[in-house]
Amino acid sequence: GGENANNTNYAIHVAVSRDAGRSWREAAPPLPYMTATPFLVDDTVYLLAHRRGRRDVLILKSDDQGATWSEPVELYRGPYWNAPTGVAVHNGVFYRAVGTGGHGARIETVVLALDLKQNPMSPQSWRKSNPVTYPGTPKALDRNLYPGGSGLSVFALDHWLEPNISNVRGRLMVTHRTRIDGYATAGLTAICELNDSGEEMKLNFTQFYPMSGAQNKFFIIYDKKSDLFWTPVNTPTDNQNSTGWDKELWARGFLGG
Repeated sequence: GGENANNTNYAIHVAVSRDAGRSWREAAPPLPYMTATPFLVDDTVYLLAHRRGRRDVLILKSDDQGATWSEPVELYRGPYWNAPTGVAVHNGVFYRAVGTGGHGARIETVVLALDLKQNPMSPQSWRKSNPVTYPGTPKALDRNLYPGGSGLSVFALDHWLEPNISNVRGRLMVTHRTRIDGYATAGLTAICELNDSGEEMKLNFTQFYPMSGAQNKFFIIYDKKSDLFWTPVNTPTDNQNSTGWDKELWARGFLGG
């Protein structure tokens, strides 16, 4: 992924571990796609990916544990992307949240769903929810330290991105990274809830909620043994610029809190 997602050097590297993650080896030559999400159905590995430039939703499959891959099948065409983030399974349905639409405040979130009894390689097996855009930041949560009109930072235009979807005891919750006031308001996620009737999926924004590290990309994983959800996070140290270091960072080309 990264901010320069049009870079033609982006590629997917598929690595395999046979000792519970202690060591890894590259299983195949790099694939010319970006931001891939692998998942397993029976003995077949599938890979959801996007074309370079944050375009389209593709699916590939491997019948030999990642050594060789099929040609991609296009599931959806248009501006779609997400970093590798958490996915969910509920009632035999696989769910993946992605961004679509424009950039910044124009990013929309949609959820893609696959009935795991159907053929993942067929576009007819997939369904898509309604799109939801960032609801806007309540004034009480935004100090306006990095006003959007200043031209200092594209991050000053509040938005969400990189959604995770989790099955929380039967509730399908989509948890977003948020960029609020150039990161001056950190540790606050935006949550949507997905209701799936089996025919129609309805996605709705439900709330802002405090979550450590929610201002940066995170990956939520469910752990069966502990019955807990886990994610590594980054805690900001000076997100409201009390040191004055931001001016030096801006001069070096880093735009944001």
